[in-house]
Amino acid sequence: MVDAALLVDRDLTLREVTLCFVWSRMLVADEVGNFRKLETLTFVDFVEAVCRLADYLKLPTRYGAAA
Repeated sequence: MVDAALLVDRDLTLREVTLCFVWSRMLVADEVGNFRKLETLTFVDFVEAVCRLADYLKLPTRYGAAA
């Protein structure tokens, strides 16, 4: 989704996107038995991940690039 929205650039790296995903997941007690739960997000987790991504993004300036 982040690739399709063209959000990954020099301001928001793939590392930061990955950290937002990992930090937004709920704790999984059995990572081997519940691998599907480990690699997906619930709706609430997804909303938290989007909020974390928004926190990383810079606000646009009035004149485009920052001086």
